[in-house]
Amino acid sequence: MLIPSAIRAVIMAAFLFTAFLLQNKHGAWREVFSDSRSTLFVILSALAGAASWAFYFSALKAGEASRVAVIDRTSVIFVIVLAFLFLGEKITLKVGLGGLLIVAGAFLTIL
Repeated sequence: MLIPSAIRAVIMAAFLFTAFLLQNKHGAWREVFSDSRSTLFVILSALAGAASWAFYFSALKAGEASRVAVIDRTSVIFVIVLAFLFLGEKITLKVGLGGLLIVAGAFLTIL
């Protein structure tokens, strides 16, 4: 379970480093890591991502992939709600309807 996550992390880091180089953004590293708050959020994001993948692979071992994937995709609902609560984003009719369809699809799949 940890090996696939580690491989994924190395590939992502290599990709992002390459993207920085190709966009000539060498100074961006200093901008991110010069602010302790930004550095904290980068570290917390990495830890959350690693935990997410560890739980995802554990769930795949314990259950059916089709059900695990559907439940994983319901994270979109949390993003919609948290963006509304903390970022002040509006829930438009299209976003609300899309969210309801995700929830309905998840329930239909896991039944």
